Amino acid sequence: MRNYTILENPEDCVKLGCWEKFVGKFKTVLGFTLFGDFFLQDAETGKIAILYTIEPEIITTGFTSIKEFVDQATLDTEIESTLFRKKEICELTALLGSLDQEQAFIPEPYPFLGGDRSLQSYSKGNAWVYADLVGRAQGVGA
Repeated sequence: MRNYTILENPEDCVKLGCWEKFVGKFKTVLGFTLFGDFFLQDAETGKIAILYTIEPEIITTGFTSIKEFVDQATLDTEIESTLFRKKEICELTALLGSLDQEQAFIPEPYPFLGGDRSLQSYSKGNAWVYADLVGRAQGVGA
């Protein structure tokens, strides 16, 4: 069972809508978690960063290869339990069914609007639309 999506063809960060200014030099989208956080890359240095969308933050990793980053991150229990959340994906897939290629699991309402992040509060939706909506709701890019 997959717990992230790596894009066959990386996308320009403009596809993230309001996040374009927030991401700075990390202008290439390489993929995303199934909870709507994105893997970005700086074209100049090759460095990879994680864009967290619920609590707006961008964290630079020490990696320049998305494959190496994912391979290492999925082995780290702390990162796996906060970023990839394999156990929760299994439970949500049982509740809601499998995701399509560009979908993510989305908490409703968003936690910053009073949502509790219980598994029963999740639905499925387009990861790109979700990123823009959750960013706008938090004033990103305003």
